[in-house]
Amino acid sequence: NNQRLVALEKGVSGLDQDIQEMQGKRGSFFGDLLPEGTSAKDILPQGVMRRIESLGAETREIREQIGDLAQDTQKLAGELTSPNGGSVTQRLQILEKKFQQFTSSGELNTTFGFLLGRVERYKSSPAGQAQLAAALGQLDALLQGQENWDAATIQTSLSTIRGQDNALGQALDGVEDKNLQAAALLLTFTQIRASFGRDRASFEDDLVILRSLVHKDDTDLKLALEKLAPKAKTGILTPGGLSKELRALSGDIVISSLKGEDIKIQDAAKDRLAKILETGNADPAEGELNITQNRIIRAHALLDEGRIQEAIAELQALEGDSNKTAQPFIEEAQSALLAGQVQSLLGDSLVTKLRGGLSGVGGTSSTATIGGGGNHAALFNTLKRELYRVTSPGVIVDEESGFAILPR
Repeated sequence: NNQRLVALEKGVSGLDQDIQEMQGKRGSFFGDLLPEGTSAKDILPQGVMRRIESLGAETREIREQIGDLAQDTQKLAGELTSPNGGSVTQRLQILEKKFQQFTSSGELNTTFGFLLGRVERYKSSPAGQAQLAAALGQLDALLQGQENWDAATIQTSLSTIRGQDNALGQALDGVEDKNLQAAALLLTFTQIRASFGRDRASFEDDLVILRSLVHKDDTDLKLALEKLAPKAKTGILTPGGLSKELRALSGDIVISSLKGEDIKIQDAAKDRLAKILETGNADPAEGELNITQNRIIRAHALLDEGRIQEAIAELQALEGDSNKTAQPFIEEAQSALLAGQVQSLLGDSLVTKLRGGLSGVGGTSSTATIGGGGNHAALFNTLKRELYRVTSPGVIVDEESGFAILPR
């Protein structure tokens, strides 16, 4: 409609200009034929003008609707991410209502809100956390050695245990058959995020479950999991853990860059770097820092901001023996970066599986192919942020004793 209207309006505008030119030539045949004040509207057939006006009204209405939807989406994202956004149930109720405005295939799958609410309840108390851990232990036992099971077999196994009087049965209680694998994946996602949130926490059992539940066509996620598998037993480092590790290694890296220099020079450079990392200030009176010291300082600053990839790039630029000394740390940082990628891909996969009313969502690791354009993509990302909020690893406080309990 918009393109057709623009073309028609352009034609009418051109006709108006022609009329004005002819009227300016009084004494000519056409100039005398057209009275002053004549416009295209006066000489075009009424049916044509009515159609142009109708298209204009339709296009203006569409433009207004698009503007309203964009404003609604921004407002919705702000409401849901604010500290006063309400409980997970309230947040998801808002989302369900909004999705009806954006989609034509029905309401948002209510399982999304149902499951997030259950996970939030698990995480809100030590008893709930223990029940979640028990459910995951039973899920691990169920799927051990069953990486080659197809989706139908896994669904049948989960439906058999659903509703039974045990932790996993209760965790899956009330979940429809088609969403059982997504529910199991959500429980595992919650646990692996807790593992990734602690330095050197093993995630071997979580990896077994993920290998079974992740669809074979989800190639990006499958590949990321396999790359991360060697770290499953020893765990990874958080950004804070990486910063501590680099601080401990910094002196050795500097000494490696000064190989062959007097031992006093090496020790002085090491001590100076340690002082700068401790205080955040460099004394100009002590002279300029060398390239290695500057790179280490920049890498530390980047890690403190959570910018792991850029910190890796700084350290990879080190040369010679200093690069070799930094290599084990670089590999640790790359594993942490990969863990972040796994979390993101899992989040995309979960939101896609539980999307309900999100028609046209393609793939499992990208929001770029979401049907309906930017508004659907914005809501998809809002759902993902809600998923991250609920599954965020954190400290659980026992209200009776006041003790803080870390997730398993």
